[in-house]
Amino acid sequence: MIQKLIIIVVIGVFAFGSNIYAETINVVGEIFPPMTNEDGTGQQFEIAKAVYGTLGYKVKCKTYPYKRARYYVEIEKADVMVGMLKTDSEKLIFAQFPHDADNIIAIYPKNKNIRWNGISTLKNKKLTWARGLGFDSLFDFDHQGSEINTRRQAFQKLLLGRDDFMIDAYSGFLLKEVDSLRNRFETRQIGFILIYCCFSNTKRGKRLKKIWDKEFLEIIETGKAESIYKKWKLMREYRILTEYLDKAGKNKRASDGSFYLYK
Repeated sequence: MIQKLIIIVVIGVFAFGSNIYAETINVVGEIFPPMTNEDGTGQQFEIAKAVYGTLGYKVKCKTYPYKRARYYVEIEKADVMVGMLKTDSEKLIFAQFPHDADNIIAIYPKNKNIRWNGISTLKNKKLTWARGLGFDSLFDFDHQGSEINTRRQAFQKLLLGRDDFMIDAYSGFLLKEVDSLRNRFETRQIGFILIYCCFSNTKRGKRLKKIWDKEFLEIIETGKAESIYKKWKLMREYRILTEYLDKAGKNKRASDGSFYLYK
């Protein structure tokens, strides 16, 4: 009888453990190499696997257009979105800390001979940015803002004089799609961008956020995150991120948004 009870308990514990460790977390992001590649690899996806994988979760990663990836988290078709800009949303909650940071730049053709005088140079100009990034909220001065589908399209419009400046993260300026055009443009730093992951505003989403907030700091402090950034040749971004986290201090708190402009 005792032997049977032991067997039942062991089987029960094993089944319970298997249930936990078999749980799958679906992570999504837009295609943004080398952070998020079309095949489900990339630095941001590896960060997600480092956060959850060591706890026994299975992590599946897929890429979609930015707005669709966000929508999938909102309707709970996906659990986590990486590479997200922090916005007001009743359907989403955000990680306490950014998992990436980058410079915001203004891009313009070299042959326009623009005399740069800081951010005021952008006043009353035609500005464009990648669809879904929401840079329009950045500027408190008059301007004409528009969205484009690809960065290559934006560069071509700049060369044709249809827009004056493109606003982007510096990593966007380095994407392969604009390799053949990049040397025809100047860039100016105008601020920085903090990039977060988000979760659905549900019981499950809140649980996954709690795990992320704890484990993300752990992989930063142990150096595991640094090795991932180094593997993907993103040490510039890693230095920007850790500088931000260091300035926040040990009692780090969430920032109010994703965009900060230089004054």
